Amino acid sequence: MQKECAPASYRIQVAGTPLIETLSLRLRRLASTRYDISVPAAAIVICCQSTKQRTGRKECMTVNTKTVQGRRRLRFESLDELIAEVRFLTTASCKTLGNWSPGQIFEHLRKWVDVGYEPTSFIAPWYIRYLLVPVMKNAFLTQTMSAGFQPSKRATMFEPAATVDQQTAGAQLLAALERLKHEPPPLAHPIFGHMAQQEWWSLTARHSELHLSFLLPEGHA
Repeated sequence: MQKECAPASYRIQVAGTPLIETLSLRLRRLASTRYDISVPAAAIVICCQSTKQRTGRKECMTVNTKTVQGRRRLRFESLDELIAEVRFLTTASCKTLGNWSPGQIFEHLRKWVDVGYEPTSFIAPWYIRYLLVPVMKNAFLTQTMSAGFQPSKRATMFEPAATVDQQTAGAQLLAALERLKHEPPPLAHPIFGHMAQQEWWSLTARHSELHLSFLLPEGHA
């Protein structure tokens, strides 16, 4: 008998401080849709513990990315460093340690860059945008994100297609990053609101560090 995934349960992890812990307890009472807000001392992620395929059927992921071993440790100090890495990976032969192919990872990252230029129907709940973001934004911009989460069902538009060509998606991500480098996004981020161009660069770098860490180029030690 097929094992079912647990019901959707959202979790917000942020760098632990007394203020954040107090907010998390208050938000726990405010939430009406089974949100679970936890506060470890490590990194910061917004996640959903269940997954939904495009068919509408829920299935458990084959790889628990939270426990994957052997990921690369990445840190992009500038957008140019990220662009150089994506340019290399676009044509590289890569082994993936997670559930997404290189092309799917590129497409996912590109979609999150595009929200600064193209309107999206997704927007984070008000209590995240107005209560948590003001105190946790800096952590998102400076700390590497943690692995092991799946997006909210409300954010399925950011999921990649089932099959994505690596070089095509890589080229599209490079174009999006070049645009981000030279053209400040005019739209508000659906989670963090209006951000300066440097903040968009930092957030994109942190997000990319997480996903690209699952790609091992051929010859990687």
